[in-house]
Amino acid sequence: MRRNFWFLYNYFLINEIRKLKRRPHVAIIALVMPLLAWSVLSLAFIDGDVQKVPVVVVDYDGSELTRAITNKLDAVESVNVSLVTNNKKLADSLIKSNQSFATIIFEPDFTKKIKQGKGGNTDIVVNAFNMIYSKVLYKAIAQVLLDESKSIQIRRLVEKGFSKKEASFRATPITTDIFAPGNPYFNYTIYLLPGMLLSILQMSCSFASIWVFREEKETAPGRITPRKGYKTAWLLARLTPIYLLSLMAAVILFSVYFPLLGIPINDGYCKIILLTNLYIIASIGMGTFLSLILSNLVTAAQALLVINAPSFVFSGYTFPRWAMPEAISKFAELIPLTHYLEAFFPLFLFGSNPERGYVQLTIIGLVIWVLIIILMGPIGIKIRDWFREVFQRREINSVTK
Repeated sequence: MRRNFWFLYNYFLINEIRKLKRRPHVAIIALVMPLLAWSVLSLAFIDGDVQKVPVVVVDYDGSELTRAITNKLDAVESVNVSLVTNNKKLADSLIKSNQSFATIIFEPDFTKKIKQGKGGNTDIVVNAFNMIYSKVLYKAIAQVLLDESKSIQIRRLVEKGFSKKEASFRATPITTDIFAPGNPYFNYTIYLLPGMLLSILQMSCSFASIWVFREEKETAPGRITPRKGYKTAWLLARLTPIYLLSLMAAVILFSVYFPLLGIPINDGYCKIILLTNLYIIASIGMGTFLSLILSNLVTAAQALLVINAPSFVFSGYTFPRWAMPEAISKFAELIPLTHYLEAFFPLFLFGSNPERGYVQLTIIGLVIWVLIIILMGPIGIKIRDWFREVFQRREINSVTK
C-alpha cells in the first residue's frame, strides 16, 4: 500500500511538473511575484530610520537661551531645524503641506519669565498625519526641553549655595528612562516592513493554489480526483510544487532580503522557518479551499482578494484587534496571517518561543485541509453545483434586464 502511494505520488508529481513547464503562471505567482513585490517594497523602505525630520521653530523671544535650545534640537539625530521664524502662519502652512512635521513655539518674554521664576511657556505642534514621525519628534523635543529645564534649575540651586551634586538631585528627584527594545529608533524597516513582506507571502501562496483544480473543473466539473483511491497522492502531488516554490521564496526572504535591509532575526532562524512552514501550508490550503468550493477561477480570485487585502490591518499588527468590532476580530482569527504575526514578532524581536503560533496555525491548517478532503467528495459536487446555478441565474437575469 505504501509503495503504491509513493508510486502514484511520483507519477502525479512528474505530470504536474510537466504542466508547470507548459503553463508556468503558477510558478510565477508563487515565486517570481513575491520576489518582485519584496524588491519594490525594500527600495521604498530602504531608508527606514527616522532621521533629520524637518522642524520649524517659531521664536517670538529671540534670546540667547532660545537660540541655544534651537541648536540643541538641531543636534538631535532625528530632528532637522529647517527654519527659525517669528511667523506662525508660515509654520502652519509648512505643516499642512508636509514640508514640516513639528513646530516649536517660544512665547514672547520666554527668557525674562524664566529669570523671574515664573516659568517659560513652549508649545509643540506635531503633524499627527504621520504617527511614527510625530512620536519620535515629540519624544526628542520634550527630552531637549526637559534637559534644559533641569540645567536651569541646577544653576539656580548652585547660585543659592548648593553643591552641584545636591542641586542635580533636588532638580530631578525622580529619574526616568524609557526604553523600546523592540524598535528603539522607531525604524520603519525593522517594524513595519517585515509584516508587509510576510503578508505578501500569504497572498502569493493562496493565489497560486487557486489554479490547482482549474483543469479538472473545466473538463469534468462533477469529479475532481481521477479515482477514489488516488485522492491523497494526487492532491499532495498537485500541491508539492507550490509548497516548495513558496518555501523557497520564504528562505530567500529571510536569507537575502532581511540581511540586506538590516532586519535582525536574532538566533531564532530555525523556529521562524518552522513557523513559516506552517503558515505556507495554511495559506495554500486557504486558496485550495476557495478554488474547490467556488464554481470558477474568477470567483475564487475575487474571494481571495477580499480576504487578503485587509488581512494586514485585521491581523492587529497596526491597530489592536481588541479595539475592532467583534465580527471583524472573529473574522481575523480565521486568517493565517493573524496568528503568524502574533507569533513571529515576539520571536523576531525578543527570541520568545512561538508555541501559541505553532498551535494556532496547525489547528487552522488541519481544519482547512479536512474541509478540502470532504469537499473533494459528493458534498463538494453539490456545493459547486449550487454555486454554478446561482451564477447562471444571475447571468440570465442580467441579460434579460
